[in-house]
Amino acid sequence: MDRRKAIIQTVQNRGIIYDDIGRICQLIEEKMKNLRFNPMGNKAVTWETSISLECPDLWLHRYFARVYVKRGQPKKAVGFCIHLGDYDEESNELFSELNLNFPLVTVSLLKFENKAIDFERRDIYEML
Repeated sequence: MDRRKAIIQTVQNRGIIYDDIGRICQLIEEKMKNLRFNPMGNKAVTWETSISLECPDLWLHRYFARVYVKRGQPKKAVGFCIHLGDYDEESNELFSELNLNFPLVTVSLLKFENKAIDFERRDIYEML
């Protein structure tokens, strides 16, 4: 396959992947709302990309996450992270040691000493 065709196919595949991830996130969102969990922050599920000319390796999204809290349980949060991979070497090795292959989804229950809403959402996402 020549480079031009590979680029076209890659962009099309990215669109398909992101569309699928969007549907998964929306299904989870609906289920969590039905279970009376409230999302933290706005509707963002990505945050790690770069727009810098010097960092093209960070232009594409590698993971998507969302955190939820429930009234009456202020020191707990639950969340998911959809991992596409292509992380730094150390992170890739950690997933490999756990025998996890990309793409994958993790679901976490996080317990805090203080209220979950006292933390920056981005910091909580890093915990997922």
